[in-house]
Amino acid sequence: KNAVLNPADKYKLSLDPQTGKIQFKGKRVMLPKDYLHSIKLSVGFLGTSLVTKNEPFGFFNGNSEIKNGLNSSYFVIRYENQVGSFTSPFFYRIGVGYRADGFTPKQDKVFSQNENYLYLQDFTKGALKKTSLNNYYITVPLEVKWVLNPKYVEHENVKYVDNKKTQLYIVAGLYGGVRVTSVIHNKFSTAYSKRVVERETVNNGMNNFLVGGKFGIGYGGVGLFIQKDFNPIFNNDAQLLSKYGLQIGLELVSINF
Repeated sequence: KNAVLNPADKYKLSLDPQTGKIQFKGKRVMLPKDYLHSIKLSVGFLGTSLVTKNEPFGFFNGNSEIKNGLNSSYFVIRYENQVGSFTSPFFYRIGVGYRADGFTPKQDKVFSQNENYLYLQDFTKGALKKTSLNNYYITVPLEVKWVLNPKYVEHENVKYVDNKKTQLYIVAGLYGGVRVTSVIHNKFSTAYSKRVVERETVNNGMNNFLVGGKFGIGYGGVGLFIQKDFNPIFNNDAQLLSKYGLQIGLELVSINF
């Protein structure tokens, strides 16, 4: 089977000890310029807070009806390439990804909806164990990366940024998102059952599109960043005080192809 799927060990998966990145590549000899463009799969986790328009960076805003916490995740496939000459420390990145946000109300309340509004209410069907409203988006990020500690290598009298070295970098960019679906998830127990799970698709109160900005710093395969939605996650049909997303994230996995 291995001879068919991977003849003559043409492809291999490896961990680069210098950059901390996982790499999937073939046997072909890679030249310095080949490392200056790549396709990467990245996975990260985020803490999401809902803020108001007047307090756009109030991450620990106590007035929000939603709990703060590690409640979001994403994965993204990016194409990265150098901007300018072979010695330029600037790179652009464009990709497509999938983002999942979860919102849990405070004070044991749950999300509910009627024909016109999305709102919070007390739960009365049993002993509530877990509740959340989960949003799912297809995202398109466009970013610029600035390598702060570029190292160089020469090949055939041409100087290149050595993209195999561990890099300290700053990244900034924009992203757009299209909402795929939103689901209210309630898990509770009653006198007749210890485990009841309810799922309801959200029809009101959500904006279908997101636009936001991102700024972060990274070293090797790990990145720390903050991103802010410019338009609200929830629209005027949602009876919430805080509707804008503010996220602090950690990118932990990066696989190069």
